[in-house]
Amino acid sequence: MVAFIAGLVAFVVGLIGLIGWGTDFVTVLKGTVPLILLLGGLIALYGAYTAQQDKIEAKKEGKKEKKEKK
Repeated sequence: MVAFIAGLVAFVVGLIGLIGWGTDFVTVLKGTVPLILLLGGLIALYGAYTAQQDKIEAKKEGKKEKKEKK
């Protein structure tokens, strides 16, 4: 019950702040959203790169095992 009341109070205070400082909120969003997108894109690129490297390494090991069996 305490968590519900605290959440309700936080929601109401946040709503009042958003209405009162709406233009400042938009300014902050304009500054942070591109930065978050850049960082998220870099993380996705790094993940794709490492996945590709793992695939290449797995192929090399598979070829090496085939040669050893012969």
